Amino acid sequence: MKIKKLAIMLVFSLHPIASQAITLCQPDQAKPVFNLMIERSKKMKDVAATKFVHQQAIYDATQEEAVLHKCVEVAKRFNLSVEKFQIFVQLQMDFSKQIQSYWIKFWKTHPKEAPKREEIQPIEQLRAQIGEIDLQLYSTISQFMKATHCQASELRPSFQLMLSKSNETAQLHLLADMLLSTLILQKERE
Repeated sequence: MKIKKLAIMLVFSLHPIASQAITLCQPDQAKPVFNLMIERSKKMKDVAATKFVHQQAIYDATQEEAVLHKCVEVAKRFNLSVEKFQIFVQLQMDFSKQIQSYWIKFWKTHPKEAPKREEIQPIEQLRAQIGEIDLQLYSTISQFMKATHCQASELRPSFQLMLSKSNETAQLHLLADMLLSTLILQKERE
């Protein structure tokens, strides 16, 4: 069996186009994706601060509907499965709400550490920043999908290590793991 695999690899290595098209999983190639996912999750603390100070609900149906509507166009633009991409985006929004919920609960029980009105950013400004991160993230996901063939189990250790360095809570690690698994489902698009 190993000889057969080696023979196939040798054949592909002799053909320049084929060798470029087939790449074994290299988890380091996913670091840009992971970094953008973590950068986006960190912005949720700022969103939570704004919602906390203004006593706004975490869930914003109008905003979520607009994001989901826009993701169809984005999926097509980046050549991603629309259905699976919508699942990814919905999980990403759910993940974001969990982060916001964590911080709002924390500030309610630790009022001395709560954000002050003068420290927060307008929600529109934060949404614009998140939108920029999202476009970078989706483009990076698309490039990653074309460049490598990874399973969630191969990427999970690298992602968990990066998350641990970002000081996110254990609960968020589990949600991030679900997000990662959904991301990998994109690889199985039609």
